[in-house]
Amino acid sequence: MRTIPDFARQRAYLTPDATAFRDVATGRVWTFAEVDRLAERLAVVLEGRGLAAGGLAATAIMAVCRPRCG
Repeated sequence: MRTIPDFARQRAYLTPDATAFRDVATGRVWTFAEVDRLAERLAVVLEGRGLAAGGLAATAIMAVCRPRCG
């Protein structure tokens, strides 16, 4: 079974400069290469805190709603 990290890693390899995410409020774009590098950095931090490869970890992505959102 393919996982989301597998998909992202493959996209980073095949099309590193393609857009992975875009912040619609600011226009900031993250490429697959940037997302892959951030994921690797997160993996190093988690391993440093004792999480073994293949272990489960919960993460949260927080969005900040600007005044015009409400």
